[in-house]
Amino acid sequence: MEFITPGYKNAMGSVGLKFLPSQISGLKAWYRFNTGLTVTGSGVSQWDDASGNGNHSLQAADADRPSPGGLGSDVVVNGDFSADSDWVKGSGWTIASGVASAANAGASNLSQSGSLTLGVEYKITFTISNYVSGTLKLFAGLGVITSTYSANGTYTEYLTAASDGTIYIQSAGTASFDVDNVSYESVDRSEGVLCDGISQFLKTNAFTLNQPTTIYLLFKQITWASGEHVTDGNANDSGTIFQRNTTPGLGLFAGGAVGNVDLTLDTYGIISAVFNGASSVIQLNNETPVTGNSGASNMGGFTLGAKADGTVSAHAQFKEAMGFSGAHDAATRLTNINYLASVGGLSI
Repeated sequence: MEFITPGYKNAMGSVGLKFLPSQISGLKAWYRFNTGLTVTGSGVSQWDDASGNGNHSLQAADADRPSPGGLGSDVVVNGDFSADSDWVKGSGWTIASGVASAANAGASNLSQSGSLTLGVEYKITFTISNYVSGTLKLFAGLGVITSTYSANGTYTEYLTAASDGTIYIQSAGTASFDVDNVSYESVDRSEGVLCDGISQFLKTNAFTLNQPTTIYLLFKQITWASGEHVTDGNANDSGTIFQRNTTPGLGLFAGGAVGNVDLTLDTYGIISAVFNGASSVIQLNNETPVTGNSGASNMGGFTLGAKADGTVSAHAQFKEAMGFSGAHDAATRLTNINYLASVGGLSI
């Protein structure tokens, strides 16, 4: 069965990670239809009800936003400025002691040719230190620029190259600051989103989501540490898929523990989780489900990639997730598992 989301379009140009309404009669679903990776980190996505109300945003502060799941190699050469080479230095720019330094009274470029590919999106990261005055911005092809920066810090933006070729780092004003650790990594949003296992996660505001609830994930565990949370509800441990017992085990918790199933590290798989008190279920792909009592807590919202308070974040990559009110039986789970297997190109 194919799931369709009429009237919704991913604002970032591809779906990546999404929550979809069910086509199965009598079931209500919430879904996310945006990758959620904005410059500002606000209004990043939606976990809607089946009528499309669009009132439950999956959000994270700038520092906590996940990265796109598909990142290519860095196209910048000598982005750490370990040598005075590979860059063309405009007026006022110097490279020494592992940084590029701007000290000029007007617009001037530090540039590197031949790096960008037209139409490719890049994750751009850089660090400003020893800031005194002036401004800095970076280009991804002529006319496509980052925000303007005028403070110490490490920054990330996403830009699509408007032309092949040259990277420009431009200073302006009476510039006095250092730049370091410049990288441009190509982005493939079809690979979903990547949580770093340190602080990255997404979370909805609170809404009514009571047991029984069924959650599906198409994802992979990159690393494993006991207790790290893959999902949660609005409050801590209210609807948790978590790393349990021994590597690479996964279990459920909503007041009681159920599991585990073993999803091999760095391998995509499908987890089906039914939070339904003593009749709870966790299942890997279409293998034999594990049943037990996960407890009676209601999710009351949804957190992806961490505990509800943002701690014990899982180092995991998510291609797709779906959530339903109701306890899906084996036949319904199989329908959804087969759908996610087709999305992920899995043979299960």
